[in-house]
Amino acid sequence: DGSGVLFDKEKTTLIAAPTKLKGTYTVPTTVMWIYDTAFADCSGITTINWPASVSRIGQVKYGWCSL
Repeated sequence: DGSGVLFDKEKTTLIAAPTKLKGTYTVPTTVMWIYDTAFADCSGITTINWPASVSRIGQVKYGWCSL
């Protein structure tokens, strides 16, 4: 998708988002699991849109985001 977000091969797990992301990020509808520190240090993200497909989110999901 060109955003630089790291997913597993099937794109069902969101592993990490790059610190350069800014504004709103929409998680793809294929994602079911989000790693604990996937959005750590993403201070430029102001909104994350979660699809209904996400069934598990790690404990420390935002780290130092500005959310």
